[in-house]
Amino acid sequence: MICFVILHYITINETINCVDSIIANINCEKKIIIVDNNSPNNSGSTLKEKYKMQNQCIVIKSNHNLGFAIGNNIGYKYAKENFNPAFIVLLNNDIEISDKLFDKKIWDIYNKEHFFILGPDIFSKTYEIHQSPKCLTHYTLDKMERLHSHYKKIFKYKIILYIKCILKRARWIKKSVYKYRRSKIDHRRIYYNVPLHGACLIFSNKFITRFDEVFLETTFFYFESEILDYKCYIEDLKTMYSPEIQVFHHQNMTTDEVYADVFERTKFAYKCNIESSKAFIDYIRNCTPTIIE
Repeated sequence: MICFVILHYITINETINCVDSIIANINCEKKIIIVDNNSPNNSGSTLKEKYKMQNQCIVIKSNHNLGFAIGNNIGYKYAKENFNPAFIVLLNNDIEISDKLFDKKIWDIYNKEHFFILGPDIFSKTYEIHQSPKCLTHYTLDKMERLHSHYKKIFKYKIILYIKCILKRARWIKKSVYKYRRSKIDHRRIYYNVPLHGACLIFSNKFITRFDEVFLETTFFYFESEILDYKCYIEDLKTMYSPEIQVFHHQNMTTDEVYADVFERTKFAYKCNIESSKAFIDYIRNCTPTIIE
């Protein structure tokens, strides 16, 4: 059995499209677990009503918006405790699966590689880029301290935030920046033990039997997959990226709907980055060995 965990917040059409893509393309025994993060538009109740007669779909409603890490951990724990799956796939609600061999490819790769975590090729329809792996080296204490200071500095000065907002409106600039950052990554080849993109992650039973949660719960949003990568480095767990499996990412739907105002959306993102980078720094300092540049 494969369990799919979808974290839902507000954007019901994206969640339904995600579920539909799983039902249409996954041929093995499966369970789809939707975790509603206390959506203020009551869409969690709508989903619960919609899928109440479908045995393969379960909707869990949270009483609070617990963020990305805790929300996903709730679904992961439910899958582990109730179904003993061979694999758990965590995916954003704006992910689309279109490959009818998706489940077979997971098994084929696992039988050859015996991975703990597998990252598929995630193609962003929004920016027309391949998003995984995120980079080719583990994040370090020095890098995180620099990033934390950078986020705090930008958040402190509203004029810089406003400039960022103006640049965000120009999609071609964002596309160019993203493509430049990824210019050294060849999405057509396999990579081992690199930071994977968190929009879709596949956990094997080797990981599931060993860990009761996936993400560090002191983050709300951002850096979850980078911290997970560091954890796997510390624990010496095999992770990999494979281009043999691809999903499509219809990006930024939720944040765009929650924050129609670009400034508020940007401010929210930097606030989360400040908090999550600090949580990452604390995590690294509490782990040994520490990566030294």
